[in-house]
Amino acid sequence: MEEEKDELAESLSDLFTHVSALVKGELQCLNSLDEDMKVGKLKRKIGVKGR
Repeated sequence: MEEEKDELAESLSDLFTHVSALVKGELQCLNSLDEDMKVGKLKRKIGVKGR
C-alpha cells in the first residue's frame, strides 16, 4: 500500500511539473506577443515603416 502511495505521489508530482512548465511556456509566449503588439503600436504612432 505504501508503494502505491509513493507511486501516486511521484506521478502527481510529475504531472504538476509538466503542467507548470506548459503554463509557464504559454505565459511567456503571450508576454512576447504582447510586447510585439506594443512595439508595433509604438512604431505606427511615430510613423516607422515596416520591414
